[in-house]
Amino acid sequence: MTTILPGKVVHNVKRVLSLILFVVVAVAVLAVAGNTATRTQAAPGSFISSRTDSVKALVDQISADKNVAKLYEKHYGMSASQIADYFEKNLTLITLKSPLKTQVYYVSKSGTIKLKQKLLPAGTRVFATKDGTPVLEWRCGNPFSKYLPKIEEKQITSPVSSIVEEPEVKVAADPPMEAIVVPPPVASVTTSVAPTVTPTIVPVVESAPSPPMSLPPALLWAVPALIGAVSVKNAPPAVPEPASVAAMGLALSGTALAWCRRRYLGRGK
Repeated sequence: MTTILPGKVVHNVKRVLSLILFVVVAVAVLAVAGNTATRTQAAPGSFISSRTDSVKALVDQISADKNVAKLYEKHYGMSASQIADYFEKNLTLITLKSPLKTQVYYVSKSGTIKLKQKLLPAGTRVFATKDGTPVLEWRCGNPFSKYLPKIEEKQITSPVSSIVEEPEVKVAADPPMEAIVVPPPVASVTTSVAPTVTPTIVPVVESAPSPPMSLPPALLWAVPALIGAVSVKNAPPAVPEPASVAAMGLALSGTALAWCRRRYLGRGK
């Protein structure tokens, strides 16, 4: 069963639908207009086309807008990718705590980059390095210097070991050794030690007392002559002949030899 609405109700529905469609279209237009207005708020002479509220938005604008990329490349003498990488890694958005008198580069009406002096009041937002060095003005993205600040990479130092290394002691090189002539080995001389000989004790046999010494008979005849020769006083010395002296010596020698032989033979018996 089909229900037929009156014409007045249908007319009202159409008006509501038209109103809703108008609101949607108006919101969309306002959003686009607002977005466009926001993007075109950068002042004349700016390096960027619209203001940016973060480092990421600045990097995205350099990567997406060729005109912005060309301006930065011309100013810094670097590629747009290198500039975007530097900004992304090293810049942050800060607020000045005191007034800053600085030089600022800007784009003239002819498209050339020029320089002017400017005083930034306290509270102005700028893009700066992480150590606080200002690099770009926030509203226009204009650089403060012709070159980007050099960032020194922090070196990671390893913890110091508690072990103290001893200083290396350099040993002086030994002087060249002279050739030493070694004499040939000397044959060892073996000294033979004679065996110890125990002395043999020979018993001493007491000999019989020797008889009183008596002159042999052959000498008895010469005694008176000798006594007489001694007893003569005041007599001139007699010089015996050589022959007599020799004969007397031979006689005495023979007599003494005979006496000694006989005595030796007597002891042996």
